[in-house]
Formats: sequence, C-alpha cells, structure tokens
Amino acid sequence: MTVCAALCRSMSCGQHPVAPVAGAAARPGDESVDVTLTAASLPGGLVDTAQRVSREEGQRHHTLQQVALLVSVLAHANDAVLITEAEPQDLPGPRTVYADAALLHTTGYALEEMIGQTPLLHGPRADRRALDRIRRA
Repeated sequence: MTVCAALCRSMSCGQHPVAPVAGAAARPGDESVDVTLTAASLPGGLVDTAQRVSREEGQRHHTLQQVALLVSVLAHANDAVLITEAEPQDLPGPRTVYADAALLHTTGYALEEMIGQTPLLHGPRADRRALDRIRRA
C-alpha cells in the first residue's frame, strides 16, 4: 500500500488527525525515498506534511506501527492470551511476559501476580506427574 493510500484509508476511518504513516514516495526519475506523512482534516480540506527520513528511520517507524497494531489486536481480543519466554525449558520454566485482560478475568489473577511467573497454572490437587509431562512438552 502506498503512503497516500494508507493516509486516505485512515482519513476515511475517521482518524483525525491521522498518526504519521511511513512509506516510500516516488520522485522524478523513478527514484523512491522513505517519508513519513502526517495529515489533519480542516473544514473544506486536508493539510498534510511529508518528511523525508532515512531508510532505517522509515523501517523503525514501520515496525512501531506494526507493534501498535498488534498491541491493539491483543487488547481487543475475546480470547485469553498469554505470552511467555521461550527459555528456560527446565524448572521453574519460562516466565510470563504478557497476559491480557481476558486471561486475568478468567484466572482471577492480577497482572502483577502473572508477570515474571511460570505460566503453568494449577491448584493443590493437580497431578504432579501430568504437570511434569506438560512442562517437558
């Protein structure tokens, strides 16, 4: 999607002012440059600003936009979401780095109780052999 198309889409969705959109803009001679484009609607028109940025800055801005999108999706998901470290695989296991509101509601834990803890939730009557198999898996 071009920068202008992304900007038009944001404007049509009612986002005023529009957050900066990163992308490439064509220049005479088919040379493209990385830009961020910001716009705001005014009665009877649109004011936009394009700023040339380095390729690295354009990529960083794009990455930040993607992270913001993922955070928004997670915040509005109806399913419980838990994200843990991949390591360590031995006891006590990987630590929780993210738990969404649906998971907190389902488990009754507060966010502060989940972050940094092993994600395997169990009660005092849990089958320890089964828990060990789950941890190994």
